[in-house]
Order: sequence, then structure tokens, then C-alpha cells
Amino acid sequence: MDNLDAAQNSVYEEEEQDVDPFHEEGMNLDTEDISEAGSSDIDRLNLDSDVADKARELRRRAPGVIFTSGRRDIARQARAMAGNVVVNRRWIEQTYRSTTAIQSLQQWVNSHPNADTVDEIARGLTDLMNAMPEAQRMGISKHLSGRAFDVKPNSCPTSAITALSPRQFLQREGGLVIWHVGF
Repeated sequence: MDNLDAAQNSVYEEEEQDVDPFHEEGMNLDTEDISEAGSSDIDRLNLDSDVADKARELRRRAPGVIFTSGRRDIARQARAMAGNVVVNRRWIEQTYRSTTAIQSLQQWVNSHPNADTVDEIARGLTDLMNAMPEAQRMGISKHLSGRAFDVKPNSCPTSAITALSPRQFLQREGGLVIWHVGF
């Protein structure tokens, strides 16, 4: 099961939240636009084959779906997390189930209050994740193993996503509007 705490993120009150603008450009870090229609955008997500099949099925059900993220390496995962931490310093602990890895990452954020840019936070989180044992590091997010993708909120009906029978479909992470689909 993914390390994200689905129970914490599945029920929200009717409060207005901003869509995380950093998250939507996550795959553009390599200057490739994965939101273009076609199978090549799904290929660029670099997902495990069965998860890529689910992404293609979602594209068939909702041709206008915009994928914003797929498999991430450590630096990309740290950068995605850092973009959210800049908005909410408690984002890590509010988004992920508490594990040793997550506690360590949140503790790093807490103990570096002057790290307030995406680059500074991403560097710290990357260094910390790289120092973790692989099993611990891989448990941080399904994105690290190609078992999750994100889509732009409201770029497809939620029913098209739930029809895929994902293990996880989060519509908010740490109070930010982010659609995460994990298998």
C-alpha cells in the first residue's frame, strides 16, 4: 500500500483550497510536455506496464485528461515535495502516513526553518532520501516505483478514475488540490 494516508485525505470540509501550481508542472522539469494528447505522453510517465495500461484506459474514458506526473527519481520526488512544503511547512506530515522515513523528512523541514525556497528544500530532502536504505526510500511514494500518476484536477470526471479501481485516489494532499492515483 502506498505511504499516503488515504483516510486523512479522503474527507474534507467545504473549504476553499488552491490548486498547487508547482505540482501541475512536475513533469515539465525535463521540458517535455506530457499533457499533449496521445500515447507518447503516457509513455513519458515511465510507469510500470500495468499502470501505464490504466493510464491509457483513463485516456480512452476521458480523452481530455491531463497527466501531470508519473514515475519520479529521488530528485524529482524531493522537488515535488519541496514545491508543496513551500506552500505548507507541514505538508509532509499531513499527506503521508507516519513512518520513519516520513518523520525524518518532516523533521528536516522543521529543523531548517530558513530553507524556504523549492531549491533549498529539495536539496535537503534529496540528500536525506539518498542517505536512506533503499527499502525505506522506496516506501515514501508509489511515484518512485512507477505505480502512481497524477492528473490535473477536473481534467476528467472522478468516475473515470474510480472506474480504474485504483488502490488509492486522493483529491487533496496536505490541504492542496492534487489528484493522485495509485496502484
